[in-house]
Amino acid sequence: MSEVHSNFEKQNEHTVNENNNVHNNKLKKKKLIRKSDHFSKIQLPLEMALRDVTLSSNATKRWIKLCLSYAEFVAPSESLREPARLMRLLSEHTSGLRRGEILSLFYDQYKNSSVQRQESFRICLEKIVQRARTTFSKYDLTIYYCKDIKKYIIAPIFKKEL
Repeated sequence: MSEVHSNFEKQNEHTVNENNNVHNNKLKKKKLIRKSDHFSKIQLPLEMALRDVTLSSNATKRWIKLCLSYAEFVAPSESLREPARLMRLLSEHTSGLRRGEILSLFYDQYKNSSVQRQESFRICLEKIVQRARTTFSKYDLTIYYCKDIKKYIIAPIFKKEL
């Protein structure tokens, strides 16, 4: 009788283990399905929002302000440096700024300085632009130089046409 009882217990344990495995597998599949559904549900509105940002100048302005405020929140020490100052300056002038305009707004003494000093300011500005492109690429922003109108423009990285 005890052998029958122990065999019954072994079979019962085996079926319980199988049921647990089946249950765990179902839970894992549910989680995977939920995750993929969740991301696919989010992906379409995100793509639509990014398309809206690329097509609408008003949405682009809001996106730029959002990215800059996020950068200030995440890295407040970065927001005090020249690249962040340049990005804020360009964000205020959405139609872009020429190099001379940026230099006169960025450096107070630019207009009254000598030619050599102005050239030095220009070189510094080019370095700041490069640093700003590098620094703010992680915040989805960059600075474009539009050769047609000869202006620097701040824009989202994913925006292809200007």
